[in-house]
Amino acid sequence: MRLVKFQHTIFAMPFALMAFAYAMWKYALAEVCPVPLWWCVPLVQVVLCMVFARNTAMGFNRWADRRIDAANPRTAGREIPAGVISPRRALTFVAVNALLFVACAATINRLTALLSPVALAVIMGYSYCKRFTWAAHLVLGLSLSIAPVGAYIALTGRFDWEPCVLALLVLNRGREFPRDRLVGIISHVAALKERIDKQVVVKKARSGGSTVEVIV
Repeated sequence: MRLVKFQHTIFAMPFALMAFAYAMWKYALAEVCPVPLWWCVPLVQVVLCMVFARNTAMGFNRWADRRIDAANPRTAGREIPAGVISPRRALTFVAVNALLFVACAATINRLTALLSPVALAVIMGYSYCKRFTWAAHLVLGLSLSIAPVGAYIALTGRFDWEPCVLALLVLNRGREFPRDRLVGIISHVAALKERIDKQVVVKKARSGGSTVEVIV
């Protein structure tokens, strides 16, 4: 379905796999369990949860932003405002993937089952956060950082601080396109630039180099 970009799922996948591998190493799970390749089952469950979660998040974001996308020339060609996919079909896609995510999480362990609605609330809440707070991209980073924490919990059934370090690495910086503000999208980058008096601005030059401007 063109509503979802698979490369967005791939972005957080390495961090989830790192957390998964770290949990195996920390608790020597490969030696504790006598069944060969037992870890393949939880690994598949983690990957499926990531796919279902990202499908839910991206589909819901496109559905929630359908009117904003239609008003923004940069996004007017997306599937829903362009009429390629109806809002009802998009919302059905979101609901199916959300149910599959919760069902898949419930097959892993009790903690992942209990936390699955919380994860859905975070990844779907981003779509409305950007309407009223400059910290929306931090919420987006938080939704992506769920991947390594979830993978760790899936294998161990417990919460530790180590996967939070990987979660911090996933937090990415956002940028605001000039036309986004005209239709009500708020970026924490632009908002902070307006509040900070002293700045160091690095600009790319046409020659390929960079220029540094200090604003005091």
